[in-house]
Amino acid sequence: MNGKSGFRLASILQTIDSENILFDEGWYNQDNHEYFLKNDKIFIKEIIGYIRFPRKAKMFTPENNFKTNEWYTYNLSEIEEFLGIKINQKYFIKNMSDLDEPFLIPSELTPTFSNNHLQYAITWFVMSFAFFVLFLVYLKKNK
Repeated sequence: MNGKSGFRLASILQTIDSENILFDEGWYNQDNHEYFLKNDKIFIKEIIGYIRFPRKAKMFTPENNFKTNEWYTYNLSEIEEFLGIKINQKYFIKNMSDLDEPFLIPSELTPTFSNNHLQYAITWFVMSFAFFVLFLVYLKKNK
């Protein structure tokens, strides 16, 4: 988040009807990783969040690692197999409410987009220059 390395914390939310739903609690800085590795706190609270549907892994997304418990995508069937419980396979919930950990940053409802126009301008300039050079090479070869 903003150039810092960290993790998203996901846990299982059990509803009043005993349904298990994956719950994305938020993002935390890598410096606090030991705290969450040892934390097995169970809480009963009303939460504010929104429903998200899992996305497919992109081409360069690493595979989820069962041995190290590192997850790069919310593949709900893999998570269900890893935990050995039945979970809702349609959606998960992204948390928006503040919980007890002050360094856990919950999700925002409105997505924040990068607005770096200089970076976009440089990218397109370099791409157009590269295509121009390739075009000159093409013309020289075909004379």
